[in-house]
Amino acid sequence: MTQPRLSRVSIAAIVVAVAVLLAAGFFVYQRLAPAAVPSVGECITITGEDELDHEVVDCDDASTYSYLVAEVHDGSADCAEGISYELQSTRGDTTTTDKTACLVPQFAEGSCYTIVDDSLSLYAVTTDCAAADFVVDSVVNNNNGSCVSPAEPWNLTSPARTYCIRLVT
Repeated sequence: MTQPRLSRVSIAAIVVAVAVLLAAGFFVYQRLAPAAVPSVGECITITGEDELDHEVVDCDDASTYSYLVAEVHDGSADCAEGISYELQSTRGDTTTTDKTACLVPQFAEGSCYTIVDDSLSLYAVTTDCAAADFVVDSVVNNNNGSCVSPAEPWNLTSPARTYCIRLVT
């Protein structure tokens, strides 16, 4: 007795069916997978317009303004300091907040910043300190640090940090 042989058309149909199943599986995974959650202590930049996303960056990179992840909470939460960054997932027509990251500014000592009117970033690093809105004279790793005048302290409790900020006039 001889085994039936698959024709080229049958093989092509099987290959197409497998490709369609893989593409559908990837689409379902993308829609149901939870958003990547940044960890406490990481620095991130916020990207996107309609759907926000984030990118983990080096906290020591003074050339880019970033946020420090101070806290991460399950579900929707209010942050005592900084801004709330909600990580959401959509299943069908329902959008759920899976996690909330509390973000505080990650300023670098000696860097100059401008205030920007942008929903993704509150500040931007500038190399032209004369045109900056403020300069970070020093960073003290406690929440009750003192600053040398004319710099004024901006105290954070989580993480315990004081930024000594001098306004550019």
